[in-house]
Amino acid sequence: MDVTASIDGTVIARPSDMEVMTSVDGTTCVDQPTIDVTVHLTSGQTLAAITLRTMSTGADMKRLVGERLQGNTSVHSLLVGSRTVADTDTVPDLGLASGAVLQVVVSANPPALHLFEPCSATAFSSRHLSWNVGGNSDDEGSADEEGSAHEENDGGIKEEILGLCLKGAQHLGMDDAPEAARNVAEEMRAALGGGKLHLVRSSECPYGSEEIIVISGELQHLAGEGFRCVEDKTELIARALALAKKVQDPDGQPIDVWGEATVKPRNWSQEVIGGYSRSDADRDDHDEAVVAVTDVMAKRLSDHFEFNLSNQITVGPAIFGGVFDGSIVGMLSGRVWT
Repeated sequence: MDVTASIDGTVIARPSDMEVMTSVDGTTCVDQPTIDVTVHLTSGQTLAAITLRTMSTGADMKRLVGERLQGNTSVHSLLVGSRTVADTDTVPDLGLASGAVLQVVVSANPPALHLFEPCSATAFSSRHLSWNVGGNSDDEGSADEEGSAHEENDGGIKEEILGLCLKGAQHLGMDDAPEAARNVAEEMRAALGGGKLHLVRSSECPYGSEEIIVISGELQHLAGEGFRCVEDKTELIARALALAKKVQDPDGQPIDVWGEATVKPRNWSQEVIGGYSRSDADRDDHDEAVVAVTDVMAKRLSDHFEFNLSNQITVGPAIFGGVFDGSIVGMLSGRVWT
């Protein structure tokens, strides 16, 4: 260790590789030398160049690399050659110098549903007609704790099912959504102008039961020289909504909920969300908001689609959406098969 005295006589201890500067007012500033390294994806594609202080830790490196990732992905691990970087490793521990290469192993974040008014999965279902297969509601507190159904998650843990949803699941706020997707959602809300929509035409669907959503995570994956969008969004959306894979109908017969889900391509430049035609929307004053929101989606989103469940599911969600910067953005409505 070296020691340095400031103008006021204060003595500080510092590692010998630190640079020390004293300002005019006598303040002693301690800084570390830096190195510049390149970060590659496992495909060999260059992700970014980053600057590290010589005492940066593995945790610091992961944070810096993570800030440069796109498409709702996160750093699974960093490699220097064949060595995995530990959070406590420092630049000297790893033998890094300017010009070194770090390799990042990227993983997709699990899908998550983001709402302007976050709530549990079962409460969200209740806001949109209480999704069920006939006779079983998922209103919170309405299930028999001892007799309710369960399913095992990917970790082998049993999760309770109420209606169509996993009881313990919690949806996130829009503040936690990726910034780019959140901005589109804000544009859609501005286009709505405080109005209400009625996207699914049914006497049992209340007016204004629609809600703007963002789904983040697992929409992009590493392939070839970069990121590609997953082709089948069905399972991703079902997981984000916390839909149970299987439930029983009132007669005790099993229903494959995920198997009853479909994603159909749409073109919001030519269609209007909810199945309205442009001429229908022009005739109804309240549908001006539908057209306004659709116009935002047509302009800002790609890969337009409609998500729905078959008539085996009496009450369920419908989503009219598209993709922006690795996230799904859309409008969700409850719908009833009668």
